[in-house]
Formats: sequence, structure tokens, C-alpha cells
Amino acid sequence: MGQRKVHLRDIEIARRAITGRPARYAITDSEEKTFEISAEDLRLACNYPAPGYPRPTDDQRVMSNDMEFELGGSTLRITGRGFGHGVGMCQYCAYSMAEAGASVETMLERFFPGASIERAY
Repeated sequence: MGQRKVHLRDIEIARRAITGRPARYAITDSEEKTFEISAEDLRLACNYPAPGYPRPTDDQRVMSNDMEFELGGSTLRITGRGFGHGVGMCQYCAYSMAEAGASVETMLERFFPGASIERAY
């Protein structure tokens, strides 16, 4: 007897961290069973090949666990935000800003609005 095929029906955020980033996702299959997985475990799983499929290419890799999912037929589109820990500063952006002549103060203001720089000693 062959294996029964179960398909992905939905992926949504089940719980957010205090920072607002997803902490856990709920995955629902075509049999209406729902499973929860940590946001980081889901991100890692997205970067490994499923049986019978090729390994994701570098440009297909999921770099952030802050994701949204769009299901359409046999296609799953993943849209992510960020590339790191979610603390606010993008290394690549800061590097580009520095090369363009931006000051440290300008960069910190851009990435951490409302923060101030003060002498601590």
C-alpha cells in the first residue's frame, strides 16, 4: 500500500517574542493537523532539501526567521525581513553609509531612533 500524501495548507505566526519578531509558527496540513515549530527551527528547515528536491541555492536561502508565507497551488513564496538577530543594525547598510561618508552619529540615529550617545565616564 502506498504512502498517503499530506500537503501544506497554511503557515502562520503562532507566537511573537517581546521584540515583535516571530517566536513560533503554526503549520497546518491538508488533514487539518497543526504543528508548532520555533521560528529559528523553521528557518533552518527551509534551507535543507526535501526528499526528491534539490538543495536550495544561495539566492534561495532563508536568512531571517521573521517570515511571511504565501501558498498558491504547488508554490510556496517566503518573504523575509532582516538578516540576523533583529537588533536593528544592518552591517551591510552601515558599511555602505560609512563609505558614502556618513558619521557614526548619523548611522546610529538611523538604526536606533530615539537613542542618544552620552559620555559614560
